[in-house]
Amino acid sequence: MIQPLNKGRRNNTLYVKLLGSDAGAVVNGELLSSLPPSVLGVLEGDRNGGNFNPLHSATLGEWELPTEHAVSRLADADDHRLAELMHDRLHDRC
Repeated sequence: MIQPLNKGRRNNTLYVKLLGSDAGAVVNGELLSSLPPSVLGVLEGDRNGGNFNPLHSATLGEWELPTEHAVSRLADADDHRLAELMHDRLHDRC
């Protein structure tokens, strides 16, 4: 019972996901990101080949950035303070 709680998201960590506009698909449960249009066309045309779900964006990266304070709201890329914090945290890790 404790293990699922330990895997949950914490309120003192920023969870960042960078998305790109590259198309992809999930085919038979396997993620195929950043597919060329020709491959997507073949997959879309062959619906008998298995379970196919198109994706309109690709995950370019994901990060967990621990903080010293609780995070109480969501933000987007336009939040300059969040962008500065992410830059500083990622720079410190490199």
